[in-house]
Amino acid sequence: MTPNAITDMETSVLENEESEKSAIRVCLDQFYAAYSRGDARSVASLYHPNANLVIQGREVAVGHTAIEREYVRLIALDPVRSDTKVTQALRIHLVSADLAVVDAAALLTKLGDGGKEEKLGDAFFTIVVVKDGGRWLLAALRGASDANIAPPDARQLDEGGS
Repeated sequence: MTPNAITDMETSVLENEESEKSAIRVCLDQFYAAYSRGDARSVASLYHPNANLVIQGREVAVGHTAIEREYVRLIALDPVRSDTKVTQALRIHLVSADLAVVDAAALLTKLGDGGKEEKLGDAFFTIVVVKDGGRWLLAALRGASDANIAPPDARQLDEGGS
């Protein structure tokens, strides 16, 4: 690849950066909605056919069938409660026109007695997404930690950050 071709590609990615990041957010929102509904099949459909899922440092699933099976297990173990509020912080880095890395943090809260929000916990993930057939799909999902991305803080909650 010539230096000019690389520059042209970088310019092309930057020109569409916000619309591509928006499309990636839509994919991630669909993921969360499907997970919240307990719909493992819909969750798996958002993954690339050759995607993998790594939990606690172990590859637990590769491909739609195995990923669906793993989400059936995960959802049964820890379903999202209807009273859980999730506030997200995302950092999306477009590597190229069809590849991005997402660092995601979520703050999980619920309304406690007296209407005060109570923290349930934090969740951290690193996600690789690829554009295939004009559609953004999850290619790899890894549990992460606050060393990858800071959890949402009170300012983000007040600003409605996502």
